Amino acid sequence: AASLVRAMHRLARERGMELQVDALAGIRTEDAGAKLIGNTASMSSIGLWEALPLVWPSLQLQKVVRDHVKRERPDVAVLLDYPGVNIPFQKFLKKDMALPCIYYIPPNEWLWSKSRTNSVCKYSDKILSVFPSELRHFQQAGGNVEFVGHPLVDQVSHAPQKREAREMLSIQTDGPVIVLLPASRKQEVRYVWPILARAAAIITQRMGNEQPPSSRN
Repeated sequence: AASLVRAMHRLARERGMELQVDALAGIRTEDAGAKLIGNTASMSSIGLWEALPLVWPSLQLQKVVRDHVKRERPDVAVLLDYPGVNIPFQKFLKKDMALPCIYYIPPNEWLWSKSRTNSVCKYSDKILSVFPSELRHFQQAGGNVEFVGHPLVDQVSHAPQKREAREMLSIQTDGPVIVLLPASRKQEVRYVWPILARAAAIITQRMGNEQPPSSRN
């Protein structure tokens, strides 16, 4: 979301346009130039029991956003991922508000269930796909879809070279380096990270690497 907001503001400046972006997102998106309707940083979870305490705050926040849309009447809505909330919200935007909708990073229907594909195609004026297989899937379903590439590619293009990166991370070896990625949700870090750390210790021992794995934010 933050990368998208920065890109939109950059294009607006290049074209001499005034642009206001209201967003349901986190602090990084706000820092990128969006006005936050609500902060969703603490609303993400995995598992049934972990999600239960978030049900009521989520419903309250959804009402805030719907009231905001009714009051402000934006020109277009851009929905990012998060299909459990975004698809019902998109129906509201199209049916009740007649608002143009762009779905950026649609749900990964092409990987498993296709139960929401028709809804995404029906209520999206434009679908912006980040994977080639995703593009083909929504094309075959009749969606107005365009392949725009994955946003991480832009970030990687500015990444440091291997030697520089290792110096920045204080990695004192020329041998293989394994990155552990437990994902971003608190529950994922809590439950997945210990398993990854134990696996890393085993791999380090078998490879004879004297430098232990380290944890970085």
